[in-house]
Amino acid sequence: MHNKIIAIVGGGQAAAMAAVALRQQGFDGEIHLFSNEPHQPYERPPLSKAMLLDDAPQLQPVLNTAWWQEKNVHLHLNVTIQTLGRQTHQLVLADGQSYPWDRLLIATGAAARPLPLLDKLGDRCFTLRHVDDATRLRDALLPGKSIVIVGA
Repeated sequence: MHNKIIAIVGGGQAAAMAAVALRQQGFDGEIHLFSNEPHQPYERPPLSKAMLLDDAPQLQPVLNTAWWQEKNVHLHLNVTIQTLGRQTHQLVLADGQSYPWDRLLIATGAAARPLPLLDKLGDRCFTLRHVDDATRLRDALLPGKSIVIVGA
């Protein structure tokens, strides 16, 4: 695979490791990774552990910043994709920028399933998927208060 453009949509570990695998397998074309988060891909499991318990929690990136630069993988962070362009092979962002692609990999991960009964709790109900969710939950946790966890 030479001189092709691969667009990876997603900002989690699967997206990051796809970029790693492409470079390890000798892909020398352009790789563009698009994420709606402002952070480079980070480990999700610590969101329910270190991010909630540590005195000074830090994001744990999947790869260090230098890797992305050394391997010439273009990170497009804090962007919203408007169109994937299945027919045109043009990925269009909400701000109008467009990027051509030869191959498209969608690695957006899973989303928490809405539970209408819990939604009635309003701001007392939290979903934990992103770093901002962990920060909001951390601020709400108080010593001596009980919580209920739904899910795994």
